[in-house]
Amino acid sequence: VMVKVMVRVMVMVMVRVIVRVMVKVMVMFRVMVRVIVSVMVRLMVRVMVRVMVRVMFRVMVRIMVWVIVRVTVMVMVWVIVKGLWLGLGLWLGLCLGLWLGLSLVLWSGLWLGLWLWLWLGL
Repeated sequence: VMVKVMVRVMVMVMVRVIVRVMVKVMVMFRVMVRVIVSVMVRLMVRVMVRVMVRVMFRVMVRIMVWVIVRVTVMVMVWVIVKGLWLGLGLWLGLCLGLWLGLSLVLWSGLWLGLWLWLWLGL
């Protein structure tokens, strides 16, 4: 009977020790998993932030260059077109003004000469 009791006590003690060791191993495993996951998450966040900053910087530089080039080209085209229209308008105005002025001067001179010739001649 004593041997049976001793064997039962030994088995109970062994089971308790095994359960405690298992619990400690599981707790340690959980702590290690948490540490590993947190470190990996931090590293991933750092890498992702760096990659996102680089990508966003490149995208922003491309957008800014595209906007600057497009605005510059649009302004240049607008200035050239306005300059052409202005130059054409000035040239046409000058030609028309000279033509009208000369023709009016010639016509008025002709009429004045005719009138004077008629007046003085008669």
